[in-house]
Amino acid sequence: MNFPNRARGTDTPHLLDLIITDDQLINNIDALPPLGKSDHVVLMIETNIFNSESRVEQKFNCNKGDYDALRTYIACDWNTEFAAINLDVEAMWNIIKK
Repeated sequence: MNFPNRARGTDTPHLLDLIITDDQLINNIDALPPLGKSDHVVLMIETNIFNSESRVEQKFNCNKGDYDALRTYIACDWNTEFAAINLDVEAMWNIIKK
């Protein structure tokens, strides 16, 4: 980067923000207008870094859910289950974990 990146009004522009790296890492650096009332330009840096890992997005297949088993598991009188614990979260969790 070899251009001024800090200036305000009629002040002399200065080189203040630095990017120090191997030349082979940076493809391009562009200066964009400052954000808000800042006197620093926004630097848009194009690099040649590539991620070799493919990103796998987890999706749920709701059509394969065992909803009968779920209904059986949660079929109880919750008022009776939680009546004796007096809103104690730990006690509620212990009942649910059964």
